Amino acid sequence: MQDVTFSCSRAVAVTPSDTVPISFGTAPPNPPYARRLFVGGAGSLAVVTIGGDTVPYVAAAGTYLYVNCTQVKATGTSAVGIVAEY
Repeated sequence: MQDVTFSCSRAVAVTPSDTVPISFGTAPPNPPYARRLFVGGAGSLAVVTIGGDTVPYVAAAGTYLYVNCTQVKATGTSAVGIVAEY
């Protein structure tokens, strides 16, 4: 049985940026934030939460970071292969 609590219907590749938030395009559903991030390659992430806080995380390769966020900053991010799911 699928756990719909953490299910997502769309995903976009993330390019970390200190100025540009995650772009979700125009296709529905189009929320203003990601529900979680998939981290393909291990490293650090500087994530801006929906509350506006910039929070540092460290993630292993192939893991999910369950955080509602609007941006992944370039400064403080060394992880690669980041995908925002929403």
